[in-house]
Amino acid sequence: MDWSDSLKLRIASELKGYDVYFSADDVPLEVDFPEQWLGFGFLDSGKNHIPVEWADFSEFLPWVSAWLDKCVLGTVLAVSDRPYLMYVYGEGGDLYFYMGGLR
Repeated sequence: MDWSDSLKLRIASELKGYDVYFSADDVPLEVDFPEQWLGFGFLDSGKNHIPVEWADFSEFLPWVSAWLDKCVLGTVLAVSDRPYLMYVYGEGGDLYFYMGGLR
């Protein structure tokens, strides 16, 4: 499965001020971001677009796994002053974002 065009437009309009990329293939070569984020994108049933590091936390923070399973639609790369991995989630028809980044 993939991001629908209407969902892409909603996400881009919510993330004004960022260059938003929906897959690693879309990212220009000059944009530098962590290798661990290369698999970002729409969440499929195998949870292939959630960084594997989350699995390390699932034992200690089971509510995080429940949130990922229930609400997260996928991840996008949003770039402004630096790259951010945005977790896109929906609830009640609204879109929300959890911003992950580098220090």
